[in-house]
Amino acid sequence: MISRIDNRLNIVENTFKKYSDRRKKNIQNSLIRPLYQELLKSLFIIIIMIFDIFLSLEIVLSLNFPINIIILTISIFFILYIEIKIYNAYWGIHGKWSINKYKKKRI
Repeated sequence: MISRIDNRLNIVENTFKKYSDRRKKNIQNSLIRPLYQELLKSLFIIIIMIFDIFLSLEIVLSLNFPINIIILTISIFFILYIEIKIYNAYWGIHGKWSINKYKKKRI
């Protein structure tokens, strides 16, 4: 009984440790990049979230029942695809403001 509890506690501790290590790495990476780029990244994400929410609500409220769900699904997938492409073009692995480029300059 006690070994099962210890086992589960170790699993939970390891999970929290991995999460905190990943969070620490993300914070360190955000300190490498210039502040205006981090600000633009945050604004981009916030504007996209607001745009997606209002677009979804407008589609749901303006169309009839079976059509609104179909058009909502198609438009969300299409818009998310475009948003991910824009995000990757600037902040992705090979993007214009990639973390890897700043890490290479720093070393």
